[in-house]
Amino acid sequence: MTNPFYPKQPRRDEPRPDSPGTSAPQPPKRPTNADRVWPWALGGIVIGVLVVVSVVVVATVNDDDESLGLVTPTSRVVLSPAQSERSRQAVDAERARIDAINAAKFDRSAYEVISDRDLALLARSPDAAKGRKLVIHGVVTQFDSGTGATQFRASVAGTQQDAWYDYDINVVIAGSSPPVVANVVKDDLVTLYVEVAGAYRYDTTLGGSMTVPRFTANIVDVTGTTG
Repeated sequence: MTNPFYPKQPRRDEPRPDSPGTSAPQPPKRPTNADRVWPWALGGIVIGVLVVVSVVVVATVNDDDESLGLVTPTSRVVLSPAQSERSRQAVDAERARIDAINAAKFDRSAYEVISDRDLALLARSPDAAKGRKLVIHGVVTQFDSGTGATQFRASVAGTQQDAWYDYDINVVIAGSSPPVVANVVKDDLVTLYVEVAGAYRYDTTLGGSMTVPRFTANIVDVTGTTG
């Protein structure tokens, strides 16, 4: 029976708190430098991985742009000597073609003479004759602010008529450039070297409209006047 006036004695098989085999509770362990550094090291590794991935993505996009034929502002096209020569020859050929076309506009021999009857047939369907070069004759019937500074109305025929009132095909003549018609006024008798431009519709002073043949004049010779 245990005596209540004496503390409980430890059993022989229980270690005493102050015995050599028993250790006291240890205080909390303080963080070391390694514990403080590893989160920053991990963050640096993550950032490095993201940078590498970004570079790979950009490189892939650039490769895709090149494969699709997309040209960036910094792209440079480098031609080989043979390609440069072919390009120069093509430019020279196109320039020579344009020069020949322009020279032909002022070559009087390049325009065909047309009869009065054939011109009357052409006037019925001028769109079908676009581009034809013709020599026609006529009288200027209107050249003022209503027609504009570079085109005028005229009555024409395929051949020169004995009287100005015999010119009976109403047409619109547009100068290929302002100097071509700079010396032309109303009532002038003219010889015109023209290209057929097609049908042209304009409003009349009576409030109606009229569709007539329109010609582009490259050369205008003033041969007289009705006044």
